[in-house]
Amino acid sequence: MADSPDIGKRTGPEQLNPPASRDPWRGTHNAIGWFLHLIHDRMMPNLREFLSERQPLVWVLALIIGIGVAYFAILFRNIIGYVQLP
Repeated sequence: MADSPDIGKRTGPEQLNPPASRDPWRGTHNAIGWFLHLIHDRMMPNLREFLSERQPLVWVLALIIGIGVAYFAILFRNIIGYVQLP
């Protein structure tokens, strides 16, 4: 090792622009993958529990009932308006 003093030294354009600084997104791909993996690991147990307890059915029924009540309230107010107009 003592015979080759150039080991570890960069010369020329690589000295000003090292390979790590050429790619501005270097490390970002790893960060995005880590973030997606983290979300997946934390979300999947909750999603499995949500689906196993038939909660989607409850949410869908609540949504349908809520929309139905909203339409009925609008219809009821329109009927009251038609009765009060004459």
